[in-house]
Amino acid sequence: MDDVQRKQSEIPKCFALSMLAKIDSGQLSKTEAAWATGTVLAGGSGTSPEMLGVFVLAMALYPEIMRRAQADIDALVGRDRMPNFGDWEHLSYIHAIVKRALRWKTVVPIGVPHRNTEIFCTIFRLPSSYYSPHFRTIGSTTIPNIWGMHLDPTEYPEPKSFNPDRFLDDSWRLKFFSSETHGQDIIRLALGNVEAPDSVVYDHGILLMPRMFNCTFTPRNGSVLNVVELENAKRAKG
Repeated sequence: MDDVQRKQSEIPKCFALSMLAKIDSGQLSKTEAAWATGTVLAGGSGTSPEMLGVFVLAMALYPEIMRRAQADIDALVGRDRMPNFGDWEHLSYIHAIVKRALRWKTVVPIGVPHRNTEIFCTIFRLPSSYYSPHFRTIGSTTIPNIWGMHLDPTEYPEPKSFNPDRFLDDSWRLKFFSSETHGQDIIRLALGNVEAPDSVVYDHGILLMPRMFNCTFTPRNGSVLNVVELENAKRAKG
């Protein structure tokens, strides 16, 4: 946190700066703020790259889904620019692919242990008919078997198939799942083609991650490369 403090005038708004404000207000000690900041960094730097690897693997293994996603993006965005967050709400199929990837190969299969506080139990609205009473005992520790919940065929038919359509309604809009439909939702790139790897091996531990696999990215046409190069040039200029 000392380095962040020295360079705060040069750093854009971020989580670390918000922690400095809590130090200044006396809400956190410097050590507590450092641990909080480090935890966010460690959590994101491990899970996000692995999830992207799972996404690439899915697109390589299911090219028909990749082609449909490309067609959806082409229809909305065209091929003269990159997609942006303004397009996000109109790309229901891309939403569905993201949800399916998160559930298909859960990167953190047993989640993170949580101490059951009254606030925790209230937020998750734990019904007596669904979870063991031990889960709702204030002060106990819960280790959620997210892998098991995501692959439970009694709640989620054909859990191992990669089918984003299950997240869409009859109008091809993203379905809304209430907190009571436990089994259906998750526990809360159209630039080229990807050629599938021959086989994939997974490393198991706190994180479930595919080992390095070979795949080939091939631009669909020259305009794709031009758009990417222009976007990179813009970002380099700030």
